[in-house]
Amino acid sequence: IVQHFPTERITTNQAADAVGLTRGVTSSYLSKLEKQGKLLKTGSRPVYWQVKRDHSAFDDLIGVPGSLSTNAQLAIEAIVYPTHGLPIFITGPAGSGKLPFAQAIYHEAIRREVLK
Repeated sequence: IVQHFPTERITTNQAADAVGLTRGVTSSYLSKLEKQGKLLKTGSRPVYWQVKRDHSAFDDLIGVPGSLSTNAQLAIEAIVYPTHGLPIFITGPAGSGKLPFAQAIYHEAIRREVLK
């Protein structure tokens, strides 16, 4: 599910088609994953499933689902790089959002306990 639908809400039938199993077997697996806290279950007839993920400091930035997604992922990789992360240099024209992006990096580092 994470590989095929990392951010989308899907039905049981969509999940079954993606993994090549019957709807009943897929429903059983999805329910187990939901009980383990790995999936969110919403709605009824149809039931929707979504990969559960922690709220990131980057989620509130405009453009993270689209044009900033690569930059946010690279920033997270720099934050979690062993042992104390990597230095990050942010450039761009005035008004392009460097400060909010830097603040998101800082808050994400605190959330991941890289900084105190």
